[in-house]
Amino acid sequence: MPHFVVSYVHRDPTGWARHLDAHLRWLVGRAESGQLRASGPTTRTEATPGQPGQAWERTALLGFTAADEEELYKIVATDPYLAEGQVQEMTCTR
Repeated sequence: MPHFVVSYVHRDPTGWARHLDAHLRWLVGRAESGQLRASGPTTRTEATPGQPGQAWERTALLGFTAADEEELYKIVATDPYLAEGQVQEMTCTR
């Protein structure tokens, strides 16, 4: 079965924190199903929310197995972060 690397970019610290627990539960479920092979944060630029001129960004990589790209997108679409609009950029690479 093909492997895919998915990258996320988050730029909303409030939304990121609000949906973190649901996202973590989702990750556990995907890992238990065998779809998710690895995941974790990559880089981050953080500042106190609400301070003008301060950047806030988190990125993550997720490794999946899926039959094809269509199946991968169906899996990823169920992530609360994606469903709640908390992923501002996403790439998928086979």
